[in-house]
Amino acid sequence: MIPKKNATDPLPKADNPNASSVKRLKLPTKSLLISRLPRQGNNEYKSVSIKLFNVNDPHKTLEEPVQTLEFHNIEKVRIRRMNVSYYTEGNDLIVNHLEEVYFMYNGTTLIVRGYQGLNSPQ
Repeated sequence: MIPKKNATDPLPKADNPNASSVKRLKLPTKSLLISRLPRQGNNEYKSVSIKLFNVNDPHKTLEEPVQTLEFHNIEKVRIRRMNVSYYTEGNDLIVNHLEEVYFMYNGTTLIVRGYQGLNSPQ
């Protein structure tokens, strides 16, 4: 069974007291896959699924995700400071060569920021 977390699960609060609605999550991972999910209930926007893997290029293997995160009612996902691959045969974004990834969730915006290792392609 794949462990799954929802954005409604409790996450640590931001360090900034003025940004009390911002939720942050830091996880170690080697790669991630970002997908779009259907709208849930009466939400204005669609949901986002992020799958974390222990291998690079998970779409080329039969490897199961280590963890799956779902964020509901997301208008936009901002990807910061990472080399990202988009494969036109699917609708997913893939980020390889990660050491750790941070998720900052505030309202309808999700920010994904990670640190890629030295062996990442340029």
